[in-house]
Amino acid sequence: GTLAGYRGGRQVAPVPDGTCDVTAHVALDAVAAAGELAGARTLALTDQRTALRALGVSGRLPAGAPVTAQALQRMSAEAELIDPRGLGGFGWLLQRT
Repeated sequence: GTLAGYRGGRQVAPVPDGTCDVTAHVALDAVAAAGELAGARTLALTDQRTALRALGVSGRLPAGAPVTAQALQRMSAEAELIDPRGLGGFGWLLQRT
């Protein structure tokens, strides 16, 4: 049903051979409940944007940082990871046993 593959920002056939990223839609609340039934404790059920921002990912240049090609590349990559309309909208579930 919801299995999808991505390579280079484009959707491709979901082949789990290492040539593309493979993802699927899952009900994270159901996964969390199953983990809790197995003895895990849910620490977070959030989206990628919130999780990465809590880890300090901002998608911005740090104040006073020199503007270099490397800094701009990092800023762009971070912005892509936290974009709520894209990767930042992916769900994260963190559990501990």
